[in-house]
Amino acid sequence: MKKEHKEKVLLLSEKFSDLMNIIIMIIMLVIIIGAVGFLIRDIFAFYQAGFASSIGTMLGSLLVLWVLLELLHTQIDYLKGGTFNISVFVLVAMVAFIRKLMVASLKPEKLEAAYYPLAVIGVLGIVYWLIKRAEKT
Repeated sequence: MKKEHKEKVLLLSEKFSDLMNIIIMIIMLVIIIGAVGFLIRDIFAFYQAGFASSIGTMLGSLLVLWVLLELLHTQIDYLKGGTFNISVFVLVAMVAFIRKLMVASLKPEKLEAAYYPLAVIGVLGIVYWLIKRAEKT
C-alpha cells in the first residue's frame, strides 16, 4: 500500500472514530436524562407508597444513574487524551448485580436465591480491585 493511501485511510479512520465517540457521548447524555427521570419518578413513588415498597427501586435507579455518570466521566477523560479505564465496565456489572440483589431482597422468596448474586458481587469486587490497582501503575 502506498504511503499516501495509508495516510488517507488512517485519517478517515480517525475521523470515523471521532464521530462514533461523539455519537456515544450524545446517546449517553440522553440515557442519563432518562435515568434522572426514572429517579424522580421513584422518589415520588417513595413518598406516595411508603418506605418498604419503593426504597429498593429508588436506590436501584440511583445506582444506575451513578454508573452512567461514571461511564460518561470515563468517556470524557478518554476523549481528552487520558487512558481508557476498563475497571468502569467491571463496576457496571457489579452495580447490576447489586441492584438485582436489592430488588430480590424485597421479595418474600427463598433466601438461597441471593447466594448467586452475592458470590458474583464478591468475585467482581476482587476483579475490580485488581484492575484498579493495575490501572494506577
